[in-house]
Amino acid sequence: MKVFNDRMTREANLITIAVTAGRKGMSEAMGAVFPAAELQISMVHLIRNSLDHGSWTERTAVTAALTPIYSAPRAEAALAKLHPSEQHP
Repeated sequence: MKVFNDRMTREANLITIAVTAGRKGMSEAMGAVFPAAELQISMVHLIRNSLDHGSWTERTAVTAALTPIYSAPRAEAALAKLHPSEQHP
């Protein structure tokens, strides 16, 4: 909350999107100071968080599989990467 309040006092009141590590309480804090802004978790942090759920030996393969999904320009493209044999609208 302190970081967002600091940004507001520095006349950064035009923030419409923030890309963060997705720490607990980040969305609520940003919403309190910048209610119109959208919070997104960075692709690096999304992949790192996903890797916590797999074994150490599979990290390289999981990272290679997740990167095209997380970097897809639209949800439909991500679904196509996730399920290549299915057709998506």
